Amino acid sequence: MKWYILYTRHHHERAVHERIVDKGFQAYLPLTMGWRKSNRSLRRVATPLFPRHVFVRCYLELYAHLELISISSAFQELCRY
Repeated sequence: MKWYILYTRHHHERAVHERIVDKGFQAYLPLTMGWRKSNRSLRRVATPLFPRHVFVRCYLELYAHLELISISSAFQELCRY
């Protein structure tokens, strides 16, 4: 199996990750913890380490590729590494 990178729309990484996992694919979305100021207070939030990217590990036959594409309109591009 090989790892592929899905390039998503801005701020849609978690939605794409959840849909990929629901379809039965192995996916990885690395998150980092950071501080964000809102309403005069600081709160700790998890943000993607690589914005707009979700990693997927699978055999990429034609049916899998079509199923990945049909996951969401948030999915934009597929790269192999």
